[in-house]
Amino acid sequence: MISIKIKNIDPLIKKLDEAANARMELLIRRSLEDSSVAVLGNLNANTPVDTGRLKSSNRKRVAGDEALIGPDEGIAHYAKWVEHGHHTRGGGSWVPGQRYIMRTELESHAEVLSIFNRNFKSLFT
Repeated sequence: MISIKIKNIDPLIKKLDEAANARMELLIRRSLEDSSVAVLGNLNANTPVDTGRLKSSNRKRVAGDEALIGPDEGIAHYAKWVEHGHHTRGGGSWVPGQRYIMRTELESHAEVLSIFNRNFKSLFT
């Protein structure tokens, strides 16, 4: 009978785990960055334009395991009213929301999944 035995395998397993974890973190970060760029492009395409201030306030931020994409309320504090609707000044008529952020989220879902699938497929090729 032939026997093959690996001695001192624990340090090898530890190194492989460290390499795998670093690779996963890199893929997650790249996927979030790529996805946030795509979603920001979609948001810019869907943002209603009057003066251009709302559209130019759109930002993306990636931190840890999360990407945030949307208007900077410090620049365009009225973004929530454009999204959800509002009464005109003096309590007059109702201006319906444009739902441009919600529309962008729905339209971007498949694209984000595709980006993550493409990036993580590299693990298996």
